[in-house]
Parts: sequence; structure tokens; C-alpha cells
Amino acid sequence: MKLTKHGLILLCLMALLTGCAGQELEVLRIPVEKTVIEKVYVPAELARPCPEPNLDSVETTGDVEAVAIDALAALKVCNEDKAAIREWGVE
Repeated sequence: MKLTKHGLILLCLMALLTGCAGQELEVLRIPVEKTVIEKVYVPAELARPCPEPNLDSVETTGDVEAVAIDALAALKVCNEDKAAIREWGVE
């Protein structure tokens, strides 16, 4: 009885498989997008360290004024570099 049951199941499965044998398969071409990860670094001229004022030559209050002016100039250059980095990052 068990063998007959399995035989009938196999016969039905084979009948189902032969029903599809006469049909041709259609090949679908699906476009594939490939993601490429590219590292982009900040340009070296924008990433250079900010210059530090030379404090070794400070002896008088006049020297302090000159160092302060140099420090403000260095700060201005650094802020321009940082603004350029922000602008470069938007591009």
C-alpha cells in the first residue's frame, strides 16, 4: 500500500513536470547598478597645520603687540582654509 501511494505521488509529480517541458523559458535582463566607494581626501594645502606665533622673541609690550598681530593673521589664514574645506565638501 505504501509503495503504491509513493508511486502515485511520483507519477503525479512527473506529470506536472512534463506540463512545463514544452514551454520556452524567457530570459529577463535586469540592469544592475554597481556601487563604487571612492575615498576622497581634503586637499593637502587646506589640511596643513596653522602657523603658531613665535613667543621666544617677546621681551617688551611692543613685542606682544607684534605677536598678537601675527597671531590674528595666522587665525585669519586658518579660518580661510576651513571655509575652503567647507566649500570643497559641498562640491
